[in-house]
Amino acid sequence: MTSIKSNFINFLVPQVLRTPLLDRISSLQRSLDPLDCEGLAKLLGVSPSTDLTEPTMEDWESFVDAFLSQKHQQHPASSPPNIRYHTLAYLLSAIFKDCSLIIPLCPCPADTESSDIKAIDLEIKSVDKLRYWMKLDEKIVNEYAKLESEMRKKCVEGHSEH
Repeated sequence: MTSIKSNFINFLVPQVLRTPLLDRISSLQRSLDPLDCEGLAKLLGVSPSTDLTEPTMEDWESFVDAFLSQKHQQHPASSPPNIRYHTLAYLLSAIFKDCSLIIPLCPCPADTESSDIKAIDLEIKSVDKLRYWMKLDEKIVNEYAKLESEMRKKCVEGHSEH
């Protein structure tokens, strides 16, 4: 059993490390969600009249244009006028937090198309899920706070440390 596990790891790790896909997904997760769920929840709590309607294709196109613009490089202020922007950013980040990867176990060197790692399950998330995620995030934070300090891990860019 150990040899199967070690062979699997020896095969999988180099394949995962050579793809730029994981770095790209990680970058999108971070850049689209600078406030995190808690920050967005605070913003939404400030303005009860927040527009939580489902985004249209035009909303998404406008958001992507703004996100890719040079102006975005300084993240729009986390204030009530920018709630819609941050809501759309969070919904888009959720796609990359929830996607799945297909890793071919038998890559064919001659066929680069079938040997590439692919991201799937990239469906747009509904605004209806926001309240659920906020409650779930609150529950996770509360449970984490109950851990003894030596059991808590410190998150660091790219990995976690004790």
